[in-house]
Amino acid sequence: MPGRFENPPLVYVTAMVRTTPRPPLDEDQWRDLQQVLLRKGLKQPRRSSGREFSLSDLGHMSNSEDGSSLKSAVKERVRWGFFDKEDAQSLILGQDFFEFRVANYEKYPGFKDRFLNLLEAIQTVDILGMLDVQELTLTYCDAIIPAYGTPLKNYFNADQSVLPL
Repeated sequence: MPGRFENPPLVYVTAMVRTTPRPPLDEDQWRDLQQVLLRKGLKQPRRSSGREFSLSDLGHMSNSEDGSSLKSAVKERVRWGFFDKEDAQSLILGQDFFEFRVANYEKYPGFKDRFLNLLEAIQTVDILGMLDVQELTLTYCDAIIPAYGTPLKNYFNADQSVLPL
């Protein structure tokens, strides 16, 4: 059954470019990247770190009683985000990806133009412009949370009252 949101409750949209792993940025490259993003309105850099491991490596590990083989496979990953002053747009820089996120998405052409504009800007940082693109993805994150006292069917056209297939 087809259906369409009349007032779509879109939370945010992301566009990610997965690249070959980049080498660490030297001090001059890091400064150039910050200046480029500052000129594009992404003025607030933030650091985030986490741990990761590859599921494919688990099969090659021997099971040790103390768990040391798994601990040695876990790597710390650091990534940086550059945010606008409203936290409505950001560019996330990982070891092998760039991800543009917006919380104020309205139409695809404006989103696409802003994303391409940011990609062109970061390519001016010499090492970042030389990375090979592996994959490009576009993701929409929706939330269907009716306002208090409002039935879910009010989010659909008058002739539709159920979620689309």
